Amino acid sequence: MQYKVGNKVRYLNEKGGGIITRIQNDLVWIKIEEGFEIPTNKNELIVIEEAEQENIKPSIIFKNDEQNIKLIKESKTQVHDFKNYTKNQIQSIEEIENEHNQPFPSLHLAFVLKDEKNWNISDFDLYFINDSNYEIFYNIVTKYKNEYAQLENNLTESDTKCFITTVKRTDLNEISEFIIQAIAYKKGIYIPQAPFENRIKIKPSKFFKQNSFLENDFFDEKAIVYQIGAGMEIKLDVDEIDKDELKKIIEKKEFFQPQNKKPEASEIKKDTPVIEEVDLHIEKIIPNYLGMSNAEMLISQISHFRTKLESAIVRNVKKIVFIHGIGNGTLKHELRKILDEYYHDFKYQDASFKEYGYGATLVFTHK
Repeated sequence: MQYKVGNKVRYLNEKGGGIITRIQNDLVWIKIEEGFEIPTNKNELIVIEEAEQENIKPSIIFKNDEQNIKLIKESKTQVHDFKNYTKNQIQSIEEIENEHNQPFPSLHLAFVLKDEKNWNISDFDLYFINDSNYEIFYNIVTKYKNEYAQLENNLTESDTKCFITTVKRTDLNEISEFIIQAIAYKKGIYIPQAPFENRIKIKPSKFFKQNSFLENDFFDEKAIVYQIGAGMEIKLDVDEIDKDELKKIIEKKEFFQPQNKKPEASEIKKDTPVIEEVDLHIEKIIPNYLGMSNAEMLISQISHFRTKLESAIVRNVKKIVFIHGIGNGTLKHELRKILDEYYHDFKYQDASFKEYGYGATLVFTHK
């Protein structure tokens, strides 16, 4: 029997079936109704509907050649006119600088309630969001039970959102994580970005809390939105932070050990500033932070906060502004809790609204 990409098939010995997405020797990958791809032996399938010619994707065939697996794909040879590339989409210096300062385009994965009124029994529509001026090639994989399965791979234009699949609430206990891999590019001249991968750990309990579903910039409906690429600000997810782990690290003696030694002469400058500014956004502290868990990022930010605060005390800096961003307030809350418990002699307040909005805290380091 002839099997082709796009054919609709069903199982011979059990219920169910799907559409063939790729073929490798005697194995075919079937995309089932839930959106997962399942590898199946050809002998266990029967074709029930031929693919329409216009919907067939370019065939990808794997075959053994002297024990080496070679990918053969029919394609037309393209000849690029590089002169035209320099004419198309030329960016200004400001645009290029903005790209250079952004570690990776802002990408999100969103779980949108299908039935907001009955949120506690509703299933979820899963979306990939490209909130950037890059085109993105993405690959989304999920760990379902103990196996990894591809959900979707595709290209998406800038400032778009792509529907991936519907996630049934009953499947949440079997899904432990999503893996998102992405390559960003532009047509014409641009600054190349390194390929990106991030993992989202799924905690089913989060989806059973109504306050987890928030209003957002992407949908009319409330949703759980995970930030998977770098944006202007990292929004930490409180439910995903291991609070016991965080508490242990914060309560370690060495974490808040006072610096009793006298500062060296090189550490004290005659022109010690009256006020300093410290940016606690994770990309400013750890440029290559992609792949870190939310707990790891928060711990790094708190450690950096403590180091800079102790340094300011040693150098007799009178005021220091910590820029933590607005987000959902996790970092701001943790910093102020530390100030109250370990630096209770210091006063603090919101920094200038005109300069920072509600995204910074001003600490007075003199007692």
